[in-house]
Formats: sequence, C-alpha cells, structure tokens
Amino acid sequence: MPSHTQLRAGNGLTSQTEFFLNDVLAQPDLPTEAISQGTALRELLRARSAELGDTPAYVFLGQDLEATHVLSYAELGRSAEAIARKLRALTQQGDRVLLAFSNDLDAVQLFWGCILANTIPIPAPTPESKNASISEARLRGIATDANVALALTHESHLETGRMQIPDALWHSLQSLLAMPQAVALTEAHARFEHDADIAYLQYTSGSTSAPRGVAITH
Repeated sequence: MPSHTQLRAGNGLTSQTEFFLNDVLAQPDLPTEAISQGTALRELLRARSAELGDTPAYVFLGQDLEATHVLSYAELGRSAEAIARKLRALTQQGDRVLLAFSNDLDAVQLFWGCILANTIPIPAPTPESKNASISEARLRGIATDANVALALTHESHLETGRMQIPDALWHSLQSLLAMPQAVALTEAHARFEHDADIAYLQYTSGSTSAPRGVAITH
C-alpha cells in the first residue's frame, strides 16, 4: 500500500482528504502529541510536513496510471502556508471558501491553505458551461446555503464561475498567489466564531434535490 495518496480523475476532494488524514493518523513516526485527541488539522499538516519532508504526499495519476505530478509533504506545507497568507488578506477566521474544482493538485493545496488560514473549505464541482443551468443551480445552492466569502476554481473556469455566481468573489490559485500581500478586508465577510471546531463542509451533489451540507470537525 503506498505511503502517499494517489489521485485520479473521479476521486472526490473529500476522499483525498480522508486518505491524507488516515495516513497522518496511522503514521508511527509522528510525535505522539501531534496526533493527540483534539489536535486540529493544521497542526497535523505541519507535523507531517516537518516529519516526512520530501516523501511524496500526493501523486496525481494520468489516464495511463503514470505519475504526472508529485507533491511532497514539505512542498504541501510550504504551498499551503503561502496560500494561507493570501487568504488571510481576503477572509476572516471562520469564513467559508468554495473550492469548485475537479480532482487535481491545485485543489489539494487550496484545501490545506484554507485549513491553515482558519477558514472553512467547501469542496464543490467545477463550474460547467455544458449543462450550465444544472451547474449554476448546484453551485449557487451551495454558495447561498454556506454564505461563502470567497470562491476558488481553475483559471480556465473563472469566467464560467463568475457568470454562474456573479455576486461571489472568484479567484484561481494563480490569481490568488499573484495578489499583493496587503489587501483590505471587506465588511461583507461574515465571521462564524461559533464554528471554530469545523474543519470543512461537505455537500451532497444536488442532482436530485437541493445540496445539503454536513460539517466535518477537526
């Protein structure tokens, strides 16, 4: 069994996260205090990054099952920290962040960046121009129910995302990292101080009814 998570098109972001967490909790070389009960995911990520360094954390597989991208634990930790610094300029602690992605390494890095920024990521499908009405209804239902402060997707899907949810602030990983460090917070961003223990929100697909979410705690 590989010591890293292998990703293919079709795996959901939730399953990626569960694989990563299972790896962390099952790793015998981690310090005991790093996996004690009540430890937040951000501490688990930092401990794993420090302990395992260049060990592959995520490997993205192409259609021929050959590795096309590899992200080590150290690289994951560094990228997540960089993303978190940018997110803190746009969000407040407890804000909900929509991650509208297919299965790839951008999504993984942004998910953990949200965790380190103390925001609440929400995995969601990529905005689709094909079957646009279904895509819009699904994404708008999630964004409205969760009261998202920020929406993130692939650079190639930003225009579609902005058309489907025009009142949301949209960024890609590239545009987020290109932002100046200091950006004023907007008063429209709501705080959810009572949700401090929530790690992320997971919604149903919305294919047969309005998307319904559950909160996954640290």
